[in-house]
Amino acid sequence: MKINKKDKHAIGLFYNNSYECTFDMGNERSGYWSRYCYYTADGGDIDLFVINGPSIKKVVQRYSDLTGKCAMAPRASLGYLGSTMYYV
Repeated sequence: MKINKKDKHAIGLFYNNSYECTFDMGNERSGYWSRYCYYTADGGDIDLFVINGPSIKKVVQRYSDLTGKCAMAPRASLGYLGSTMYYV
């Protein structure tokens, strides 16, 4: 997710690839270039989805619409979960 500092407009980038990949989201430093982002993958096709905001909330909502949502929360998350294990 990237946010434009000037007008606070958010966009999300979703890369769909099953191969091992590397993300660098602006931490790369170079003596020749200003900060930049990059993505590399060991193989396969890249499906890139650009998700327009304008807010972070909208980007997350549209991302979950794209990838799917949980049908129902796990039973353990609905209340107290006790255990018979011994706690030290």
